[in-house]
Amino acid sequence: MDKEKLKDIFDKLSALPPEEEEEFEEVTAKEIVAAGLLFCLKEVLDMDDSSFVSAFGQVEKTVNKLARDYYIKLWTYDDWRQEARIILYQLLERFPALANDEEKLRAYFKTKFRSYVLDNIRKQESQKRAFDKMIYEEISELGHMIPSQQMDPADYCALKDKLAELKSKLCPEDYAKILLLMRGNSFKGKRAFIKDIKVEFKDFDNDD
Repeated sequence: MDKEKLKDIFDKLSALPPEEEEEFEEVTAKEIVAAGLLFCLKEVLDMDDSSFVSAFGQVEKTVNKLARDYYIKLWTYDDWRQEARIILYQLLERFPALANDEEKLRAYFKTKFRSYVLDNIRKQESQKRAFDKMIYEEISELGHMIPSQQMDPADYCALKDKLAELKSKLCPEDYAKILLLMRGNSFKGKRAFIKDIKVEFKDFDNDD
């Protein structure tokens, strides 16, 4: 895809109000966002290298401070710098005069990049709340299912302890698979997963 096409796609996305962005199909949205990021990176690489390096040097301390103060899952040090470069490019494209005003550049960049970081943190926390809610609902439903199978109260308590242990030990995706198994649901790779996890439930085996 050539640069003009990338710019056209990115500009259209940037102009959309939030409510319309949410109406995009997931795949389409991902493609458009990827195109926009690629366009920004291409433009950054095409900029006068010395002027952009100089501008980034003026805001680098802000980037490092925000990276120390905030945590975004899966963001490495290089990710922070890459995201900062993209934000810096967008800022300089909109306000070219900032390249010649270090004080304003730092102030504008800090506001824009901090806002971008906080947006990502809010999305991260929203995803975590959604997952925690799913787990809570699964456990609540599981609590109603087990007594109906006439499980011994002592075994029921032991199972609750085992689930708590697994929740802390396993990744969220694997723990969710265990709950799906206990509800009788299917998922991709179910047979292999059962083979791997079976040892964790050997104390509840009724085949003795």
